[in-house]
Amino acid sequence: MGCFINPAYSWFYAFLGFAFPLFVIINCGLVIFWLFVEKKYSIVIIVSLALTLPFILRTFSFSFADGKAEKDPNSIKIITYNVRNFDLYNWSHNTNTRAQMFALLEAEKPDILCLQEFYNDTAHFKNIKDLQQLLQMPYYHYGKTVSLQDHKLPRSWGIITFSKFPIINKQRLELFNTNTNACIYSDVLINNDTVRIFNMHLQSIHFGYNDYEYISKIEETQDADMVATKNILRKIKRAATKRGKQVDIVAESIRNSDKKLIICGDFNDPPVSYTYQQLSKNMQDAFVKKGFGLGRTYSKILPILRIDYTLVDPTFRVISNKTIHRALSDHYPEVTEFSIHTTKK
Repeated sequence: MGCFINPAYSWFYAFLGFAFPLFVIINCGLVIFWLFVEKKYSIVIIVSLALTLPFILRTFSFSFADGKAEKDPNSIKIITYNVRNFDLYNWSHNTNTRAQMFALLEAEKPDILCLQEFYNDTAHFKNIKDLQQLLQMPYYHYGKTVSLQDHKLPRSWGIITFSKFPIINKQRLELFNTNTNACIYSDVLINNDTVRIFNMHLQSIHFGYNDYEYISKIEETQDADMVATKNILRKIKRAATKRGKQVDIVAESIRNSDKKLIICGDFNDPPVSYTYQQLSKNMQDAFVKKGFGLGRTYSKILPILRIDYTLVDPTFRVISNKTIHRALSDHYPEVTEFSIHTTKK
């Protein structure tokens, strides 16, 4: 139900989508149990799982490519990564985090790089200039969400798309009721094809340190506090409501596009969600095509959350997909290789 109901009007179903992988895992365990105890009960559970098969196939990938790329001299590599401001505020208590993230990106050598929660200034953290030089990416599209003039030092936050290919058009979508989330699209000229790349960071829940501590406590002791629980549910409701309206804006822009598409970024929603349902229409999910397992992209809370995506045009050939599980941000980078059929002159 959550896939078809906009959470702007009914947020409860959006919450259920996060629990779907647990539903599948638990029921698979029950099938095995009842096969040995009472087979007729296992049949009932198998039928219930069969009814949810389309959602299972978008949540679990059974591709055995496991991120290993086939050889293709014309392949293009794209990375989407919520970098959490390159640990600007030292949340990780590791002063080398930024350098390690840069080293990771340098080792992967992407052709297109979509970053969310990006930070830049003109003195100490010249991230645009430094990444351009490091990755040899002369083109970029920066969508600022916040800009500050702090002691004559321009500082800004937002999302950014880097490219080795020329960016011939840049647009920003105005999302619903947000100062920190954004969506941009960049028309990139790849050989003779123009590909429109949507890079987005949709509404976050904005859990604080106390929220994560409380969730960890529940996982360990199953001891719930009503006030803390209500606070978390309130944040989920507020985020889901805003995100539902943001998704409609992005989906309309996608429908109106006459270009080949790549849609990527931090959706802040699982595969069983209204967000995914709307944005993945007529697209290939790179993880579903060439990933394996659950494809976890978020390091906090539960080890089952895939909320970052790379969706590519149905005419493209997905070669490989992998998630790099290095805890440098609260998100993991998703790396996809694909090839396109270029138009001959």
